[in-house]
Amino acid sequence: MARDNRAYMKAYYQANKAALIDASKLYQRHYRKTKPGFLTKLYANMVSRVTGKHGKHHIYLGLPIIPGPEFRAWASSDPAFNQLHDEWAASGYDRRRVPSIDRIDSDGGYTIGNMRFITLSENSRLGNWTQRYGFAD
Repeated sequence: MARDNRAYMKAYYQANKAALIDASKLYQRHYRKTKPGFLTKLYANMVSRVTGKHGKHHIYLGLPIIPGPEFRAWASSDPAFNQLHDEWAASGYDRRRVPSIDRIDSDGGYTIGNMRFITLSENSRLGNWTQRYGFAD
């Protein structure tokens, strides 16, 4: 009986592969916009930077990083994150309004006390200012 079920599932998957993949991608896109999904993706990006799997790894490689569960607990209870996420959702997910982690001390890692939430556009502006003048405003 189990063998028949596996054969059926394999045939079903093969016949509906494109639709199943599309549904999975749609679910992932939606999930990444929820607070838990957003924080999971944000943390994965932070880890990729400090472990050298990011294009600008020379900037981040080896920096300290808070453990994932601790990061999610801290971020979930942070009023700035919650407000920014709510405003981002209300804007229809305008890219400029995405909540973004700003490391207060650019030479420091992703640790409590050195992180705050600001919008992506604010973070980009700070990054450009720092690159140009060597300090944030």
